This record gives sequence, structure tokens and C-alpha cells, in this order.
Amino acid sequence: MTYPIQTVAAAIDKIAQQEMDSGGVSHNDPDAMGNVMNDVIGIVARELARNGMSITEATDLASDASCQTGKATAESAALVEDALRNRYLAAPVDAPAVPLAAEEDATADLIEESAALPAGAPARSPQRAAPRAAPKAPERTGIPYTVVMKKVHEVFRGIKDGTPGFDFEVPVVNWASKHPNMPELDPHYSFDLMHLLTVLYAITEGVSLNIVGPHGAGKTQLIMQVGALLNFPVTVLPMDGQLTRRELIGKEKLTATEYGTESHFLPGLLPVALSEPGFILFDEIDRGVSDLQYACHSVYLQDGLKILEDGGRHIPFHKWNRVFATANTKGRGSLDGMYQPPEEMSEATRDRWSIWLEIGYQEPEDDVQVLIAKVPGLLAQHAETIANIASGIRNSYLMGKIAQTCSMRQQLEVARFATFLCRRETEPGRRDKCLRMAFERVMAGRASEPDAGAISELIKIRIPDAFAGDPLY
Repeated sequence: MTYPIQTVAAAIDKIAQQEMDSGGVSHNDPDAMGNVMNDVIGIVARELARNGMSITEATDLASDASCQTGKATAESAALVEDALRNRYLAAPVDAPAVPLAAEEDATADLIEESAALPAGAPARSPQRAAPRAAPKAPERTGIPYTVVMKKVHEVFRGIKDGTPGFDFEVPVVNWASKHPNMPELDPHYSFDLMHLLTVLYAITEGVSLNIVGPHGAGKTQLIMQVGALLNFPVTVLPMDGQLTRRELIGKEKLTATEYGTESHFLPGLLPVALSEPGFILFDEIDRGVSDLQYACHSVYLQDGLKILEDGGRHIPFHKWNRVFATANTKGRGSLDGMYQPPEEMSEATRDRWSIWLEIGYQEPEDDVQVLIAKVPGLLAQHAETIANIASGIRNSYLMGKIAQTCSMRQQLEVARFATFLCRRETEPGRRDKCLRMAFERVMAGRASEPDAGAISELIKIRIPDAFAGDPLY
């Protein structure tokens, strides 16, 4: 029998609430809540397996459902009743895939052994060979590395030797070969010094840092560029509801072998990321559901990870791991209603982030420098126009007048498209029409009808000549 994931989620929610009430578990005790949730996932998974699913599929479905919003139905109520009634019954084990030849060989061995027994000795029951050891959990890369300490001014351009606030050392990782998670260095990236100092403090002191700001403000890019310069690979963990607990933490894997069904733990993204130096970046953490948040509390504190699914095994926090997060809000939504998380971040989760850094959009003058540096052939006046229109879009977005913003990525796309269109144009008026076309295709083209109209008005204010006369083509 197949259950919709919303039905399973509703059953898990119902049983979890009952278990918490009966056990006196408080919502302010994340560790106890995590234990309850893991027990409930097992209870429901075993009932799903008794209804025809394989134990592997049942466990995966229950784990995924624990991170979803449930829909209570008569079917979910029946699942709750059956799961609680049968909670102490063992789940059916998936039949092992034993080749027929192996069965015949085992029978032949038994006949030979029985023939060799003394007269009157009891026949031996068929015995399988001892199961092989469970597969070892895969390590992240195994690339050899060394860590050296360097002065900040030796790593970050623009920081002068002896600058008081930056007169300290930072760790730099030297890898024997290129790490697959190493971010790409942007040679044109310009650091805000206050932002950089805050990130470097978090790295040197080993404290967690949550970066809060609007979409497109460069929160992720800040960590990526620091990682690129320090040679720290970055593992991005999206917490916006797409990531499941089993993908994040890991899951029990049942494998059918010729010796029977073997079980081993398959580590998820987080245990693997903890195995060697790197930055762990929880992206959009203010949209994370409580089940995932509670599972990661010890990681937020940089104390390692306890994996309940693997018998409570503890994964130590690597000496050169550092934890960051990005968020649009501080976990409680925004007053203007633009950012509303599926559930409010608990104070227990918020308390585990030591440093909070709020960042906003950079000034148009800084955008101009990036555009000119990264788009060869871009006209200087076009760079200024793009940055000013982008600033107008961002301000309208922050005031709630439109529903989309303008990131640096989108500005660069407008600049590249405009430069391509202007390549053979010499008349200023036609060049302005090229810029208008680029904006309309990149920015207005992706907008809703009301937003497209507002963006068009901003373009008309900045480049009115682009709307005069005949169209471009």
C-alpha cells in the first residue's frame, strides 16, 4: 500500500505530539525532541513496511515526511492507530537476494558434511557463512593537506601591513591537489572591510556566524570569496525545505547479499563535510524546519554531530571546520511580510549562533567598478546607468513596491547583453535602445506584469531617449 507523503507527515506529527505529551517533553528541549522524532520515524516506518513497502522505502518515506507539512485525513488517523498498536512488533525484513546457485552450493555442502558424520549423530541445520563487515562510510576526498598561519595582509589584497584591526594571523589550507568543493576566486571582488573583519574573527576564534540580508546582497558570495582566498572548500546545505533529514544526516541502508540482508549507515552531506577542513554554510537557515534545526544544534556550536540513526555515534568537529549561515531574516519573518518562514526559528536555535552580521546592498558606485572590471567593452555611462537602475529596483523591493530585486548577477547579465548589442552601433540613441532592450529581456522579462511596468518606468526615467523614435529593429 502506498501513502501520500502528506498523510505520513500528519501521522508523524500526531504521534510525536502524543509522545511528547506523555513523556513530558518540552518544546524548549531540542535534544529530547530530536530523540522523540527519531523514535516516531521508526514506529511509522515499521508500520509502512507491514503494509507492503520495503523497509528501505518505508524508512526513506518516513524520514522525508518528518520534514514536511502534514495533512490530517481519515487515512492518516488509521495509520496513527495501527502504528501505535503495532509499535513493538518487528518490521518484515526485505527478502535477501540470494542467487539460486548459492542456495544449491549450501545444500550440497550440507549433504557432504552430513555424510561424513558418525552414525547416529544428529544432522546439522543449514548454516550460512558469517556476514561480511558492514561497508566503511565513505570519506570526503582524502586529499592530503597542510595548514599554515599567515598574516591577513599576506592573503587579502588591500589590507596594509600593520593595520591595527587586521594585524593577526589566519589559517590557510594547502591541498596536494585541487579540492572539488573549492569556490572559484573572483579577482574583481571587493570586500567591505567591516564585513571581512567579522568573518575573519569567526574563523580565528572558532565561533558560528549568521549573515542576514536581502536576496541578492552577496551573503553567500562573501563566504565563498573568503574560502577561495584561504583555500577552504565550502559545503552549501540548503535549509529552505528541499533538503531532507536523511540527505543531511544520513540513513540506514539495507543491502541484500548472498549471506542475507546486511545493514549499514550511509552518511549524509553533513557528516562527510565534518571529516576535513572546510566551511559549512547553512543557506537560508531561517527557512529550516525544526527537525533539521535541532539535529544541527551541536554543529552550530561547533561541537560535532551525534548521529542517532547510527546508534548515537559522535562525529567530532574537525579542528579546521567553520560554520556559517545565510538568512533573509533573523528567524522570525520580516515586518513587511516579504519573508515569512514556514515556522519561527526557536530561541534555542537562535542562541546557538554566536555572531550576527547584517549586510545590505552595496552602493551604486561600487557596482559600477565591478561591472567595468568584469564586462570588457562596457561603456562607462552604461555601467553607471545599470547600477542606478538596479539601485532603484532594489529600493522599490525593500519598500515592498515590487516583488523582485536585482542582484549583481542580473546586473552583469544586462551589461553583457548590452555590450553585445552595442558592438556595432555608433549612434548614442541606438546604444541607449540597446541598453533598454537588455534590461527588458533580463529584468522586466522575468517580472510579473505589475513589476514589469514599475521596472519599465525606472528605465524610462534613467534613459528617456531609448523610448523615443523608432524601435531598435
